Amino acid sequence: MKYLVIGGNAAGMSFVAKMKRNQPDSEIVVIEKRDYVSLGGCGLPYYVGDYFEDEDKLIARTVDSFLDMGIDLRIKEEVVSVDKKNKSIMIKTKEKTYEETYDKLIISSGASPIVFSDVEVDNKKIFTLTSLEDGINLKKALKESSNKKVGIIGAGFIGLELMDSVLNYDHKVTVITRDEDILFPLFSKEILEDVTNDINNNDQIELLNNLNISLISSKEKIEVIAEDKILEFDFLVLAMGFRPNTNFIDLEKLANGAIITDDNSKTSEEDIYAIGDCATVKNAITNQNMYLPLATTANKLGRKLADDLSGIKTSFKGMLGSTSIKVLDYELGRTGLSQKDCINNNIKFKTKVIKDVNQTGYYPGQTSIKAKIIYNEDNLEVLGIEMSGKKGVIGRVDAMSVVILNKMTTKELGYIDFAYSPPFARTWDFLNVIGNVSK
Repeated sequence: MKYLVIGGNAAGMSFVAKMKRNQPDSEIVVIEKRDYVSLGGCGLPYYVGDYFEDEDKLIARTVDSFLDMGIDLRIKEEVVSVDKKNKSIMIKTKEKTYEETYDKLIISSGASPIVFSDVEVDNKKIFTLTSLEDGINLKKALKESSNKKVGIIGAGFIGLELMDSVLNYDHKVTVITRDEDILFPLFSKEILEDVTNDINNNDQIELLNNLNISLISSKEKIEVIAEDKILEFDFLVLAMGFRPNTNFIDLEKLANGAIITDDNSKTSEEDIYAIGDCATVKNAITNQNMYLPLATTANKLGRKLADDLSGIKTSFKGMLGSTSIKVLDYELGRTGLSQKDCINNNIKFKTKVIKDVNQTGYYPGQTSIKAKIIYNEDNLEVLGIEMSGKKGVIGRVDAMSVVILNKMTTKELGYIDFAYSPPFARTWDFLNVIGNVSK
């Protein structure tokens, strides 16, 4: 069997590594347009923020390590088209264009940052942050003393992680978003209230909400026109989300270009599969396709597909969209459905917003935690949760993902035997309290 993999990042190389273990004698060809694979892109904001110096730490596995496994890994090559009828692809290199055949085609082509059509990303004054080269260039720019005023367009995960990183250099940073709140639509206003206040009270940060960009020009300085505001920056980072890299193939897709797949990552075409940031994944609660460009999704689907194609049964139920982020001193995490998700899926729901503490008061370090739980109005089944606080948030969000995946009710949540010790919790853990008040 010949497996041809398009793309050498998380999803594709997770598939490759597991498939080589499952089927040592299989022929696996990987086409990657960069000169490296297995980039841990989620670490880029922290590399840029100088939390560590060695960019090689962002590479989970080197090209040579895959070659040593017997993988036919071809770097600096790009797939330009797919002939589904003849089961072949056209590949472009610097020197030539050639054809390669397959028995099974695995598309893990990832996604590219969304940019303004009339703005040139030059990696000198205007940046995105998805590649290793992006990270190296942006870090260099931040370290130059002349670059004192930084603009970030987008207040999602990358935008806010970069905001934190810029603060490490004592630069001024302006975050611009067209949305009413940061992290829209993943978190509710109630959960964001404290961290938003801290952002607005930080002298190094300017947060501008509800602004649409009409013009960006680059001369000696970057000039951004946002409605009635004219903003000047030494350099600018575009962090406005991602668009799947799927233009090279004609398959059934979502409106944003994500390839639609079934529960086994199979596309609308026989013997073609899609995984990672270029494809959809099943929502574990609604069983509907969703676009979830996360490293956790990519790695799980790569491994699962290798097992599926090897006849190994898996217990994958779908994804919950579990995510977390550090913003200033705050931890924020969520999992499961939001209010909007419930409305869109005609699910009758209730919500509760609860504020409590992370641990006992007599042990140093007690701090408040806020949570918003979403649960089924009829049977009290837990559907989703959002949490924020300065300590003890993410572990509890992880616990709630297990609660949701196993369709537990708020009544059951109230009596789960969570671990207790004064430095970490109270005898009635915050999650128990959430369950007991959600009736």
